[in-house]
Amino acid sequence: MNGKLGSSVMRSYRVLPLDFNTWDLELQHVETPSWKMIIHTDGNGDGKGHISVYLAIVGTSSSLADWEVNASFSFLIFDQIHDNYTVMRGGANWYSAAARSWVWPAFLPHCEFSDPKKGFLIQDCCTVQADVYVVGVVKCLT
Repeated sequence: MNGKLGSSVMRSYRVLPLDFNTWDLELQHVETPSWKMIIHTDGNGDGKGHISVYLAIVGTSSSLADWEVNASFSFLIFDQIHDNYTVMRGGANWYSAAARSWVWPAFLPHCEFSDPKKGFLIQDCCTVQADVYVVGVVKCLT
């Protein structure tokens, strides 16, 4: 694994949240490790009534077996009316073969997401973004 310290990803997606319950979106422009953002438009677990967002490290269990990655991240959603992003800070977490994802079950309430004045959902489309910053990569000694 060639985890690059300080590598950052900024990738926007246009999605049609009313047509699908779950979006599984690979993040681009990042060296190994790869990341994906998973969006549950109907919520997941404790997130009923909300949009749930996951950040997950991508790779097979064997490729991640000897590694742990510390990454900080934030999620953003675009206000298409006022032409700006609302930043939803995520935090920092360690990722490994045993702990491959972090979830924000109540990322955004459905009522706020679908409120026409907020501008998040326009003509059944929204734009979301994940920013990931790799803080550290540790190879576990065996």
